[in-house]
Amino acid sequence: MNNRPGWVFYMSLLLLAAFVGLGATNPERLSEWAGAGLKFTTEHFGWLYLFATSGFLLFCIGIATSDYGHIRLGAEGEAAEFPYLTWLGMIFSAGMGVGLVFWAVAEPMSHFVSPPFGPSGGGCDALRAVSLGFSPVGQFCVGRVIHCLCALPDAAPGADQRDFSTPAG
Repeated sequence: MNNRPGWVFYMSLLLLAAFVGLGATNPERLSEWAGAGLKFTTEHFGWLYLFATSGFLLFCIGIATSDYGHIRLGAEGEAAEFPYLTWLGMIFSAGMGVGLVFWAVAEPMSHFVSPPFGPSGGGCDALRAVSLGFSPVGQFCVGRVIHCLCALPDAAPGADQRDFSTPAG
């Protein structure tokens, strides 16, 4: 078997090298292009991100509540490596960890730099930004979307190795 990387690896490496090279030699131009790309994407495709993440969430709920939610991943008759509650705890911890580690800094800072309800006019802008960033609603929504986005690609390799001709056990 050939263990060398394929053309996708080499094209990715070439694009990465070009991106890093542009950033190292001309950071102002890269910043300008990245800002223009971000502005274009958020203005024209912000709705697509919202619908895609909502669609992924609904798809995962649909799969979990259908007959496919009972498919056992792994070899027939093989015992699970972890109990169900342990597995749920790991998934929950991963989702909350990503949400808390990333958003613990990013969301309050974004609210501080650009307050969603306008400047408060007082000296409490930082406190207001932190209180908005750590709202239970925001943490709940971020965590659930992260779980769904991670669940789809993680389930595919196991489902690919499952023999679907026999009933789920």
